[in-house]
Amino acid sequence: MDSDESQIIPPGRDMDLDRDILVDGFLALYEECTHETLMRSKPISSFVQKFQPAIIQTKTRMMKASDFEVKAVIGRGHFGEVRVVREKTSNAVFAMKVLRKSDLLNQPEISFFEEERDIMATNKSPWITQLHYAFQDATNLYLVMDFHAGGDLLSLLSRQELLHC
Repeated sequence: MDSDESQIIPPGRDMDLDRDILVDGFLALYEECTHETLMRSKPISSFVQKFQPAIIQTKTRMMKASDFEVKAVIGRGHFGEVRVVREKTSNAVFAMKVLRKSDLLNQPEISFFEEERDIMATNKSPWITQLHYAFQDATNLYLVMDFHAGGDLLSLLSRQELLHC
C-alpha cells in the first residue's frame, strides 16, 4: 500500500473543512444517540457516557450567535435575515445571514445554502464574499461573512435600472 492510499483526506483538500465535517457528524451522531429510546441499549448508553465530557467541552468552544452583538438588520427575505454584527472577542464587523431551519425544511429544494456556504468557504476570488464562520443552533443556520457596505447586488441593479428608465 502506498503512503497516499492510507490518507483519509485526499491531497489538495482543505483539512480544516474536513475536520469540521467530522466534528459536525460526530456531534449529530451523539445527539441522535441521546434519545430516550436509543439510550435503553447498553452499547449506545456506554457511548454517550464515554463521550459526554468531550461533547460538552467541544460545544463550549463552538461558535454561537451570542458571540456576536447585533448592530442592525440590513435585509429580510423569505428564509431569514441579514444582520450587521460585531464579534465580541475581536470587535470585527461582519454580515451575518440567519436562515430559519423550519422555513428551509418546508422547501423542496433546500441545498442552495450548502452551495452558498461551500462557495464562500473555499473561494479565493476577491469578487466573492469570504465566509468566516458557519454554525447552527436548534432553530437557525448562520453564515458570518465579510460585510461590504453599500447593499446587495440586486438592489444596486434595481437602482441602476430605475436611473436609466
